[in-house]
Amino acid sequence: GGNFHTTVESDMAAYKALPCNKSTGTDEIPAEVLVAGGEPLAHIMRPVHEKIEEQCQMPIRWKGGRIADLYKQKGDSQLCSNSRGLLVSDHLAKGCIGQLKGNVDEQYCRNMPESQFGAVKNGGTDYAHHLVLTSIDYARLAAQSIFILFLDLEKAYDRIIRELVIGWPQDVRAGGRAYLESLGLHPDTVEWILGYISKVGPVFHQWGIDEKVIALINPLHTHSWFCYDDLETVISTYTGGRQGCKLGGTMLTGAVLDAGLG
Repeated sequence: GGNFHTTVESDMAAYKALPCNKSTGTDEIPAEVLVAGGEPLAHIMRPVHEKIEEQCQMPIRWKGGRIADLYKQKGDSQLCSNSRGLLVSDHLAKGCIGQLKGNVDEQYCRNMPESQFGAVKNGGTDYAHHLVLTSIDYARLAAQSIFILFLDLEKAYDRIIRELVIGWPQDVRAGGRAYLESLGLHPDTVEWILGYISKVGPVFHQWGIDEKVIALINPLHTHSWFCYDDLETVISTYTGGRQGCKLGGTMLTGAVLDAGLG
């Protein structure tokens, strides 16, 4: 089901919108080359995108990428905890993925609370930062007490359950219990997730996202993988979101806020 489909025109627009001056993925194709490709590139990629839509599957290479370390500029740079990993994926994949994201963004923003700062269009953290500082200054001038609570979701991307947002993987049958148990989740967590999905459905379904879009995002985040530096081995992920993916932030925020996990 669903009405989503790509066209030569939408492919051209998606590749033209790619940000430049970015590292290349495993295909080593710079974004600048794709931006300059124009209509000829869109026609070259037509058979690929049509096959993806027909089969509701993503190329294996597009489901992963290379992890690059980024030092947080604090503490000993030799300690792993003082760096974070960035997933560098193929730019060629982003033409299709960008169009999927474009079909999610409107419903996503509509379902985010007004108090959401960051991870939404025109909803940066500057205003929230200014508001907190102003509250502190006011409390100081008025000789009032003020308490500010900071919550840090440790390894949030690694731990979210993608199925809460996009539903069961395509190869999962019989309700998903065995699948959730295979992830090593606590029995109570398994029961909660099963109950949540059976009662209200995955978050993207609740938001009214096009069925075809969900069916295409599902394989993108199922059995995803990453490699580190120049190592030949890859690591497959079973939980969590792909932080370097255009849809990574959408899935994380949707799982935390809409599924009540915050």
